[in-house]
Amino acid sequence: MKKHEHSGCARKTLENPKEILIKAGLKSGNDVLLDIGTGSGYLAFLSAEIMGNGSTVYAVDSHEETIKTLNKQLSEKEIKNVFAIKADAVNEIPVKRDTVDICLMSNVVHGFVPNNEMEKVLQNLNTVLKDNGKLIIIDFNKNDTSFGPPSEIRVNSDEVKDILEPYGYVLINSFDAGYNQYCSVFKKICLQCKWC
Repeated sequence: MKKHEHSGCARKTLENPKEILIKAGLKSGNDVLLDIGTGSGYLAFLSAEIMGNGSTVYAVDSHEETIKTLNKQLSEKEIKNVFAIKADAVNEIPVKRDTVDICLMSNVVHGFVPNNEMEKVLQNLNTVLKDNGKLIIIDFNKNDTSFGPPSEIRVNSDEVKDILEPYGYVLINSFDAGYNQYCSVFKKICLQCKWC
């Protein structure tokens, strides 16, 4: 199979993104959120809005132009609690160890899994995500749609659960995230994970 290329483009596929993020557990406070594969950054901005000025959001993407665009928007809108970082989560997540409360991965798992990159991403994530931290995954169900990735590389919610459990993640919530998408929320317990 040909390697899936992450596009670095907008990921505005959710019908009610604010409602979905709140249902997934985002609330006002001082949490630190990491958005892996942020794309246009719209979920990073929305997360910062929901969590308030006391929060910190790291919007990470591997595409340089994406990060330049985000930094321009952050400057123009004078947003002080969102930080755009150019990095590929497969190689590194340049955030301090054990500082992240919530990690968001929206429409990126279907790229990591067929490329056999999920283990590397989880290894990097586990160093920055606190114990009992949350991992929120939003992605496409396997049905064919007129938009989104090809159905053969999509990873449904049951498959995501099976992939994450050996790495110390327990499913705590799963729900429909609109037209042909799901949201699964996991807690990092890491008592007995693949690397322990």
